[in-house]
Amino acid sequence: MKYIFIILYLLFTNPNGAYTQLVVDDLKNDSTKLYVQYTDYRNYVNDSIFSSVLQTSLFLGQRSSIYYYQTSSSEEYLKGLEESVTEQKFKALVVADFQKKYDLEKILSVVYAKYYFSPDHLLLKSRDDGDVWLSDTAVYKWSLKNEFKMINNYKCQKASFTNSKLEEVIVWFTEEIPISSGPLYLSGLPGLILEYYNPISKRFLTATIISSEHIPVQKFRNWLSGPIVSKSDYAELHSKGLKNFQQLKRMMDFEKFEKQ
Repeated sequence: MKYIFIILYLLFTNPNGAYTQLVVDDLKNDSTKLYVQYTDYRNYVNDSIFSSVLQTSLFLGQRSSIYYYQTSSSEEYLKGLEESVTEQKFKALVVADFQKKYDLEKILSVVYAKYYFSPDHLLLKSRDDGDVWLSDTAVYKWSLKNEFKMINNYKCQKASFTNSKLEEVIVWFTEEIPISSGPLYLSGLPGLILEYYNPISKRFLTATIISSEHIPVQKFRNWLSGPIVSKSDYAELHSKGLKNFQQLKRMMDFEKFEKQ
C-alpha cells in the first residue's frame, strides 16, 4: 500500500514539505538488483579521438533507478581551480584549503532518480546551503529503427528522439533487460538503454559493465537529503546569486589568502 501511495503521489502532485522524507527514504531503501557502468566520452569522434572520459553508474532497484555521474574528474577540477589563481604563491594554498573544506566529489556529481511507473524524474543539485531536488517530467517520442547490433553480449535495437534543443539523439536498447531506464534521465523504451550518442554535442555513452553480483557501494545515497523545490523556485534561487556558488567560493578563498 505504501508504494502505491508513493507512485500516485509522484504522478499527481508536486513533491514538497512533509512528503520529501517519504520519497527520499524510499529511494534510499530500494534494494539494488542490477548495476550498469557506462563509459562516458565527451567530444567523441571515435574510440581514439575524444577530449575526456569518465565512468558513470546506473543502479536499478525494484521500484526505481538512480543514475550518478561527475561533470568532470576531481583532478581536472583542481587543475582548473589552480589555474584560476593568478598569484603563484597562493595556488597551492587555495587548492589545499578547498580540498579540506568541501566534498569535491559531491560538488561535481549529478544524480537523477526515477520511479519506473512515473514520467517524473528527480534531479539532485548541490548548493552551498544544502541539496536541492527538482521534480521534472520527461516524456519522449521515440522513433524505433529496424536496425540491430550486439552490445556487451545483448541484442540491441536502435531508436532516436529529439531533445529540448532540437537535437536528434540516438540510442540502442535491449529488450533482454526489460526495464524502462537508461543513462541520464532517459526512459520510455521497452528495455534498458545500453548506448547513447548525441552527434551535435558529441557525447557518447556505452555500457561496459552489467552486473547483478558485484554492485559497488552507493556513496551518493547518503546525499539524498534536503528540500525538494520546483524548477521555477530553483531558477529564483539562481537569480539571487546561488547559480555561481562554486565561483564565489573560489573568489572568497583567494581573497582570504591574499589578505594574509
